[in-house]
Amino acid sequence: MVPDLRGHGRSDSPPHDVGLEELVDDLFGVLEALAVPRAMLVGLSLGGLVCLRAAARRPERVAGLALLATPALPETMESRRRRLGTLEAMGRLGRRRVLRGMAGWLFGVSTRRHSPEVVEAWLDGMEKADPIGIRRTAHAALGRPDVRPWLGHVRVPALVVVGAEDGLVSSEDVSALARHLPGAIVSEVPGAGHLVPLERPQALGAALARWIASVHGAPSLLTGDRNERTVA
Repeated sequence: MVPDLRGHGRSDSPPHDVGLEELVDDLFGVLEALAVPRAMLVGLSLGGLVCLRAAARRPERVAGLALLATPALPETMESRRRRLGTLEAMGRLGRRRVLRGMAGWLFGVSTRRHSPEVVEAWLDGMEKADPIGIRRTAHAALGRPDVRPWLGHVRVPALVVVGAEDGLVSSEDVSALARHLPGAIVSEVPGAGHLVPLERPQALGAALARWIASVHGAPSLLTGDRNERTVA
C-alpha cells in the first residue's frame, strides 16, 4: 500500500500550507480506513518524517520503520530561503527549467551521468503535478523541526537508508538517527542521490527485503552488521 501525500499522485491538493502533523493524521486516517491496526512504515524524505512522527505519536500502531533519505536536523534558514525561492521561481522561469535545476541536487551524479532517462521520467511526472499543491506540501518539509527529541519515543525495529551521493541528507542526519533509534541498521546505497527508489530500485528492494526478513525472525537472510552497506 502506497498512500499519496496531499498534493502528490492522485491525492487532492491542500487548500493551505500543510504541516507535518496534518500529514501524520492523514496516514493514520488511511490505516483506519483500511482497518490496519499495526503496520511497517517505509517513507522517503518528507514521507520518512511522516512515518517517524507517526511512530513517536502512536508506537503501538507501528511494527517497524524504514527511513529512506530522511533528515533528522532542521532545515537551516539559508537553505530554506533558497529552496522556497526555487519553488516560487516556477511561475517566472517555467516549471521544466526549474525542475531540471532541482534534479541537480535531488539525483546523484551517477544517475545524471549514466541513467539520464530516469531523470527525464521524473521531470515528465513532475510537470503533470499541481505546482501549488507541491509547494504547499513542501512547506512541511522546509519547516520541519529537529526530530531528535522524538527518537527516544520510538521503540521499533528501524532501517536507515541513505544514498551515497545524497547532497541533502548529511552524515550528521544519518548519525543522529542511527545513534538514537535502538538497534537501527544503516544501509548506504552506492550510486544513488536523494531519490533512492528511482535511482537504485533493485538495491533498495534488496535492503528492504533483508531488513523485513530480520524483523520477522529470519536473521540468516540479513547479511552484514548494524552498519551494513548495501552493495549492488
